[in-house]
Amino acid sequence: MNYLITGSSGQLGSAFSHVLSSRGRAFHALSRNELDITDSGKLLNIVKAIKPDVVVNTAGWTNVDLAESNEFEAMKINAHAVGFLSDICAAQEVKLVHFSTDYVFSGDDRIPYKTGSHKNPLNVYGHSKSIGEDFVLSNYPQGSYVIRTAWLYSRWGRNFAKTITKQALNSTMPLRVIADQIGQPTSALDLAEFTVEMVESQKDGGVFHGTNSGEASWYQFACKIFALVGADIGRITPVMSKDFEQVAPRPKYSVLENNNWDSGGIGGMQNWEVALESEIQAIAKFVREDS
Repeated sequence: MNYLITGSSGQLGSAFSHVLSSRGRAFHALSRNELDITDSGKLLNIVKAIKPDVVVNTAGWTNVDLAESNEFEAMKINAHAVGFLSDICAAQEVKLVHFSTDYVFSGDDRIPYKTGSHKNPLNVYGHSKSIGEDFVLSNYPQGSYVIRTAWLYSRWGRNFAKTITKQALNSTMPLRVIADQIGQPTSALDLAEFTVEMVESQKDGGVFHGTNSGEASWYQFACKIFALVGADIGRITPVMSKDFEQVAPRPKYSVLENNNWDSGGIGGMQNWEVALESEIQAIAKFVREDS
């Protein structure tokens, strides 16, 4: 298979490049500077020129707080551009993998959200991603995989795990970390591996939840990172969301039921703690090199 990765300089795009390279797959990885997905004309020309079997869309507006004051831009990238992309993939008969988020849900429930659970986003970011999902499923349901994920981290890009690892290794200052938001820390590498496995198994399209299993608060996530790198967990103080300045409201509980991977014989993604243990040394190495 020949893959086209959009948004390749981000952490998920970097994870896909790593996985596809390790599997010996042919792929073109284009950053936003090389391919702005809001430019529908250029997008069409590149898809026609490359002739991929699969487009993996990892491009998107990801700054949750900044989206609140930049709704037009967030919608342009996360919704309308995704509509263009799904139309193009449908016309060219190219499989589309598009990533969405746990933030399409309100977090009012206390049981894991199913793929068909009612969407009710609390913030602009979640709303823009929800509309992007709707465009894909309306324009090209038979050839698209909409994969909701959550709390992504990796050795690449900016993410919570790298930030906390840097604090653990390079500082002695105390930290305040939110303890009343519950989700699923998810390895971008794990997600890329499982997505490629799903696409190449010829599994039917649809909506999937791509998260590591289990659940944790941001505080528990941070404590696990500190423990793995040998830092003093006592430096971390749990705080409530109301005590932490965040522009955009977040769901308090956004755990996703992710057993729909099993139906294709792929198996579920591993527990978040196991995944973190396998990736933390690579994250720590990148943090040390950046310091």
